[in-house]
Amino acid sequence: MFRNVAELVELAESQNIQISEVMIRQEMEVKELTREQVVGQMEKNLDVMEKAIEDGLKGVKSHSGLTGGDAVLIQNYMKNHTPLSGNLLMDAVSKAVATNEVNAAMGTICATPTAGSAGCVPGTLFAVKNQLNPTREQMVRYLFTS
Repeated sequence: MFRNVAELVELAESQNIQISEVMIRQEMEVKELTREQVVGQMEKNLDVMEKAIEDGLKGVKSHSGLTGGDAVLIQNYMKNHTPLSGNLLMDAVSKAVATNEVNAAMGTICATPTAGSAGCVPGTLFAVKNQLNPTREQMVRYLFTS
C-alpha cells in the first residue's frame, strides 16, 4: 500500500479519507478480518493502555525494587507546582512513566511501538483526553493513526 509516511499521506488524500481509515483497511486486508474485529482489537488495546496508566499512577515497583513510583512523584509535583514545560506535557510524561513502570513490574501493557517505549502513545493520548475530551472513537482512530 505505502512504503513511507509521504506515501501514506498521499494515499489518504487521494482517497479523501483519514490516515486512520487507511490503516483500518490495511489491517482488514492483511489480517483478513472484518472492520468490527479490527476496531474491536484496537478498543481492547485502548483498555489495556488505560488500565496500565491507572495502575502505574497508584504506584508500582519493579520486582527488583530498582524502579517504580516516579509517575506518582510527577503527579504530586504537578499538584503543588507549575512545571516549566506546562501541565499537559508533564501529564503525558507521568502517564508514559506510569506505563513503563507497570511494564517493569511485569504488569500488562500494550507494547506500542515497543515495550521500552510503550508509554509514549498512551501517555500522550490520555493526557490529551484530559484536556480535549475526545470520544472513544476518536481515541481509537488516534491509535490507528499513530
